[in-house]
Amino acid sequence: MRNLHAAEKDSAIEITMEDLIDAALVAHPQAKIRRTRIGELLQIGYTNGKQLQKRLHMFGITKAQFIEAVQAVNQEEL
Repeated sequence: MRNLHAAEKDSAIEITMEDLIDAALVAHPQAKIRRTRIGELLQIGYTNGKQLQKRLHMFGITKAQFIEAVQAVNQEEL
């Protein structure tokens, strides 16, 4: 339970839809697989493309945490 993220309501949106597209998490042939893995790494669960940005914000995921998870997914794909 200590690894779970608590929901945050008043933090600024750090991760944009453009960030999600650049990370191939939306509008990409492998997006669903990549979102599944990102959800596991960030411990936020699976989301569809429309809900991912909202979930990242809701759980207070920072841009640095997001970038680290995306890099991990990219390494796994090599």
